[in-house]
Amino acid sequence: MFFSTNIPNVKGKKIGVIAGLAPETSCDFYLEVVEYYRKNSDHYPSIILRQVSCFFKDIMLLAENKTGEGVKEEILVALKDLQDIGCELVCIPCNTVHKWLNIYQSHFPNLKFISIIEASIKKVLETNLKSVLILASKCTIMTELYQRQLEQHNINYVLVNETDCEFMTDAIKALNSGVDTHEFEDSFGEVLDRYLGMVDGTLLACTDLYRLCTDKVREGRGLFINSNDCLVEAVCEASLSYD
Repeated sequence: MFFSTNIPNVKGKKIGVIAGLAPETSCDFYLEVVEYYRKNSDHYPSIILRQVSCFFKDIMLLAENKTGEGVKEEILVALKDLQDIGCELVCIPCNTVHKWLNIYQSHFPNLKFISIIEASIKKVLETNLKSVLILASKCTIMTELYQRQLEQHNINYVLVNETDCEFMTDAIKALNSGVDTHEFEDSFGEVLDRYLGMVDGTLLACTDLYRLCTDKVREGRGLFINSNDCLVEAVCEASLSYD
């Protein structure tokens, strides 16, 4: 499924978005890109959203770091579609599937991929954080997508314990399932409190978690970096820098 705002004869590269991981997050990502353009240009973005057609069970298993090959294969099909349409920039508002970024790039060397991992690390550096709490799915943690990058920049990080990691993964699965997640909010705040004071800030290394991190949850709990926001900024800057 495609959703597109495609305006001819305007500046900016055509943005391709792998959407659907989760759908609500993809919709918010699109709206944030539009808002960025409203504030920083005189036109709307040329953007194509390609909804991946994954089985729900594959997405759940991926979050648990059990498998996910079905998700990877569907992303490769979606990338081919975006390339055929003429997208020049491609992004995926999902941290976990960046474990296959090298595979995407090897299959589609002519596409410019905007990495959510790199965009988030850049924001951590810009805010001069010396240490961060990483909140993510079990798969993102196990594949060390963020740990390796943070170590390269001499930034300390704290990982939640196994019980809290299971909670984060369950919350992410619930957010992907479209069920009511209000019951997770209080527990989410309790998790944050266990690590408050150990770090300078919290990195939401899952694009869905900001939906649990409400203003009420954030209050009094320091600085938060939302990877989804970081990707929006990086994608828009890359698109608008094109002459």
